[in-house]
Amino acid sequence: MIYIVKIIVGVIMAINLKNIFIVLGFIIWIIYLFGDLGKELNTKKLVKNYKAYIKKNIFKLMRLDKLILIVVFILYTTFHNKSVNVYLFFIIMLYFLVNLFYENINFKIDYKKEWQSLGKLFIIIAIPLLFYLFTKKLTMTYFIMFGILFFFPLLFFLFNI
Repeated sequence: MIYIVKIIVGVIMAINLKNIFIVLGFIIWIIYLFGDLGKELNTKKLVKNYKAYIKKNIFKLMRLDKLILIVVFILYTTFHNKSVNVYLFFIIMLYFLVNLFYENINFKIDYKKEWQSLGKLFIIIAIPLLFYLFTKKLTMTYFIMFGILFFFPLLFFLFNI
């Protein structure tokens, strides 16, 4: 019986939950960006003058709740504990994703018409992923991901000029 418990504990320790949460955080971030792209594309369809809409609603696009949670994450990075950063990033991204689903957005994207926006989104997604793969600096990667997340409506606007 003791050997079975030791085997189970050994298997659990070998899984390394931190790596699982790193991957899940990246996946949730990517899903959130696709949802945010759908939201921006729908806004662009509904609004006749998108440039005027951006100028008028700049604070609606760069939301205060995102800014507060990013600042909280930055404050927690001063503890220099990478496990806390991983779990906190995962929880913040999960909150953003759930919050996005509560906004009643039509997430249907016409892939034939919006192939350029999707291509630009893939380039945006590749930046932090490649940075992490080549440098293994997780906290800096999270900062890049949060920067992209916060400024995504402006990036979408700049890409569509």
